[in-house]
Amino acid sequence: MLGVPLHRYQIEPLRAVIDSVLNRRGLEFLLVFPRQSGKNELVAHLLVYLLNVLQRAGGNLVFGATGDGLGRMVQRIDARLDNPWNAGRWQRGTRPLRRTMGKASVVFCSTHPQA
Repeated sequence: MLGVPLHRYQIEPLRAVIDSVLNRRGLEFLLVFPRQSGKNELVAHLLVYLLNVLQRAGGNLVFGATGDGLGRMVQRIDARLDNPWNAGRWQRGTRPLRRTMGKASVVFCSTHPQA
């Protein structure tokens, strides 16, 4: 549905994070993949999925990055939300920068030390 299918090796970590979030396990994850192997795509799919699942219950998902990484993720999320299922159901917001669907939002924050 999102237009960019995930690779098989991305699915297991994605399921583990989703399980922790939806079942309130509170686990922490460090995703270590080689360069150019789809970490950011996995995170984009995760955030769009959680926006869809949590749109009625609500909640904030926080994504932090420095420099161009933050802007690239915002663009990637926008591209993944631009699908027939989500068309017209999400909004852009500022201060703080966010993407919202129903009562759920992804909030984008700079992790630069001087931010």
